[in-house]
Amino acid sequence: SDAIDRFVVITVATERNENLRRFENSCKENGIPYMILGLGDKWESGRAENGVLLEPGGAQKIIYLRDEIKEWGDLENTIILFSDSYDVIFNDSPKEIVRKFREFESPIVFSAEKTCWPNKDLADQYPKVDGEYKYLNSGGIVGYGNHILKMVDIEIEKSDDDQEYYTKYFLKSILSDSEEIILDYNQNL
Repeated sequence: SDAIDRFVVITVATERNENLRRFENSCKENGIPYMILGLGDKWESGRAENGVLLEPGGAQKIIYLRDEIKEWGDLENTIILFSDSYDVIFNDSPKEIVRKFREFESPIVFSAEKTCWPNKDLADQYPKVDGEYKYLNSGGIVGYGNHILKMVDIEIEKSDDDQEYYTKYFLKSILSDSEEIILDYNQNL
């Protein structure tokens, strides 16, 4: 009844390193079920160093996520947290993560950051909010699986930028007065 048995963290990491081990250890210590997509594959989605994109790219992550969850059943009752891994650790239980997500009362919640990247020209289209964290960050997405699949079930090139794609999707949802996506402006998750 609390969907904890249908909660999973999904990440993309093409190589094992100390950062990924730290991510995995934090999942294990907090009892968080997780999946790593892309291990051993070649990263072909923008120049990166230590898991940090140095130029636009990252759509390879969308492709992995789409291809993984496309065949899953019962997505409307599955809560997926899609996260970066090389610069992320967890410090809470699945129950608390799910509770905090549900407090937003939105099917998808994105983390927020201080800069509008990679396309600064989109900054003026964002809603005006108090605080420093005003812009979508694609390194942390939590939502119901059916809504996430709807968002990522697209044809996209690996060379495209995932954060720019998600930003345009978010801005389009605002224009249609949809509350399908909310940003975590206060860093609650």
